[in-house]
Amino acid sequence: MLPFENLTGDTSLDWAGAAVSGIISSELSASTRKSVAAITTTRDAQLAAAGQIMRGYFERRGAELRFFAAVEDSATHRTVQQLVASAGVAGLAGAADSMARQTGERLRPFSTQNPVAVQAWGESLASHDGAARAAALKRAIQADPKFGTAYGQLVQLETATGNREGAMQVMEQARPRLATFDDLDRARLELLDAELSNRPEERRRALVAISRLVTTDSAPLQRLADIEMQRRDFHAAAEFLKNALALKTDDVTVLNTLGYAEANAGNLAESRTALERYRSLQPDQPNPLDSLGETSFILGQFEEAEKYFLQAQSISPGFLGGIELAKAGQARLMRGDVKGADELYLRYVGPIDAAHPLNGIRVAQWQYLTGRRKEAIDAIAKTAGPAVPYAEAQQTVWAVAANSMDVAEVAAAGCAPNPTLSALCRGLLGSPASVPGALGETIRVYRMIGHRDFKAALPELKRLYERADPLTDGEIRTLYAWALAETGNMTEAAKLVEAYPLFIGASGDVLLKPFMFPRFLAVRAAVRQHQGKTDEASKLSALYRQYAGEPAGR
Repeated sequence: MLPFENLTGDTSLDWAGAAVSGIISSELSASTRKSVAAITTTRDAQLAAAGQIMRGYFERRGAELRFFAAVEDSATHRTVQQLVASAGVAGLAGAADSMARQTGERLRPFSTQNPVAVQAWGESLASHDGAARAAALKRAIQADPKFGTAYGQLVQLETATGNREGAMQVMEQARPRLATFDDLDRARLELLDAELSNRPEERRRALVAISRLVTTDSAPLQRLADIEMQRRDFHAAAEFLKNALALKTDDVTVLNTLGYAEANAGNLAESRTALERYRSLQPDQPNPLDSLGETSFILGQFEEAEKYFLQAQSISPGFLGGIELAKAGQARLMRGDVKGADELYLRYVGPIDAAHPLNGIRVAQWQYLTGRRKEAIDAIAKTAGPAVPYAEAQQTVWAVAANSMDVAEVAAAGCAPNPTLSALCRGLLGSPASVPGALGETIRVYRMIGHRDFKAALPELKRLYERADPLTDGEIRTLYAWALAETGNMTEAAKLVEAYPLFIGASGDVLLKPFMFPRFLAVRAAVRQHQGKTDEASKLSALYRQYAGEPAGR
């Protein structure tokens, strides 16, 4: 729905066109057949995706305004419905309601009939100035203190402009009146209140309420899926995404996320169905194939994962810096084929010469992660020039991960020319506050793991794991599972090793990955042995020994 065009010649009435389209859109939010959005510009992305578009105008007829609207089918450009209403300025809300009723859809009464409040609200919609919009919304609330929609929009506006204190003040004003608002306004304000106060459970409850009240809008369902994904309830996330997909059948973002949710829930067939649908919608793009590769890897389908990664690479060799080759190399590695994995990874790395000093380090890192530790250490020791601090930082990480602190001390001294890498190395060796913030918390945990102080690391790891993105949590998840297994909690450890993590992801950087690979294989083997699955445990243990190599030296 676009704002109604003002043909009266009186620009002071521009607000009326925005108010009428806004009221009709609000009332149609109760429709069980159509998702309706009021937009302000023809450049809005929602316009391109709309199945129908309502365009309208109004003109003056004596003391009244006459409103006309046509509903156009986006595919055929044919008019499928016409709406007409007349009213004075004071009766504008009634005119909008009359037009909404002409659609034949189920309606939700607009939250005010007060003409002063409606005009102020329309002025806020028509304005492009944040301060003017806020002032208009405040006038609307002053005219009708029960105008729930205006409270919600004012809270959103204050939040969007960074005025959190102002948003909180509006919420304080609205909170005693919540019971007087309609169900949807109340649920939306409860959602905003929960977000401002960081109350996750109340945010979830409000989103559930909104999803039940506005059954044609997929956005609350997608937000609920995001919440469940963060909580790692992948089954619940998948259900919300399926409901969202029923409303937006060709939404590639929903399909992609559903593929990952189903994979992490252990549902290979369902994951493939979603991602193959995504692939059919974007057959010339590499990302659907990359997602098919990653989800196959997650579920231990390594041959299929390699196939998908290489298909993505063939479609777009430069996609994410060619990382598909590195991912394919990992899939080959998980099948025990080091030679084949090397070939793929070296294609990813590219030339190794003076013009590409980091490429030699990348090869050494790969050698270390795949069990050839002496070769890796000898190779990285030959690094010269500006890349030396990074090479020394890598050797520090190798030594700490292998619990060789004397070796780490020597290597860390070489990080000094680079303040960031030097801080990281000092943090790994125990220098307090050398790395501030969240990264410092993570480095502290790595240090505990390096010293094999698993009991002390557990609460820190739990906190970091709960905060981590479930789709990129491989390192922390591995460390947490390791610590749980070492302290005898195999039941909890088992939950963390069902999904295989890629140790070289989109960024390609592997500086801290020795804490993760091949350690994940050993932890999963221990879990499987505890579960009595001795055949799988034996295979995993053999693969771990193949890649574990010798302890770090210098």
